[in-house]
Amino acid sequence: DIPNGFVDPAKDLLEGGCSDWFAVQHVVNVEDANASVALAVVDAPLVCLGDIYRGRWLPQFTNGSPVVFSYALNNYWSPKWAGKKGGELRYRYVLTSGQRFDAASSARWGREARFPLEVAALKSSDKLPGIHGTLPPAEAGFITLAPDNLLLTAFKAAEDGQGLILRVYETAGRESDGVLKLPFMNITSAEEATAVEVPGKSLKHDAGGVRFRIRPNQVLTLRLTARAAGKG
Repeated sequence: DIPNGFVDPAKDLLEGGCSDWFAVQHVVNVEDANASVALAVVDAPLVCLGDIYRGRWLPQFTNGSPVVFSYALNNYWSPKWAGKKGGELRYRYVLTSGQRFDAASSARWGREARFPLEVAALKSSDKLPGIHGTLPPAEAGFITLAPDNLLLTAFKAAEDGQGLILRVYETAGRESDGVLKLPFMNITSAEEATAVEVPGKSLKHDAGGVRFRIRPNQVLTLRLTARAAGKG
């Protein structure tokens, strides 16, 4: 995958484009008529597909082999790097398989493999003064986003301090109607925004959610204002 989609090097590379190495964002997928295998390269994103680099500089990519070679180390360039490395090195890879490649599920799985859930202990000094509450006994989430081909890639305070910025990425290559909800907050305004957070078109919303239209493989920026649920 690339930052905003998937590339099939057998179809999408321009003639003369580099087919010797590929930089993987999260996951590389190989499939035939019977099965699909996905590899998440957590620590070593540079790969060769089909064969190791042999210096042939082929004008077009050939997919004669399903083998994926991951560059754990790159020591080909002798003027700057030694031909060997020492020390303890750790490389993580995650594999999964299925019947067919699915862009949306692969995009989500690849990110989950590279960025697992982070766990941290909260101390009293980490909590805001005057804000108290109880977590719901059932399963709950701070943010929900539907449908499944949409991913939340950013959630932060606006740079000007006025509201919240959320970025949504469409992963399946199809135009979609999205719904984003903040169960513990009441949304008071919602707008599309540019990448530099300039507000634009107003969006339909109610207290708990906002509705929007997103184009294939688009990264859409939303600008919201909200207050804690139950507050006036």
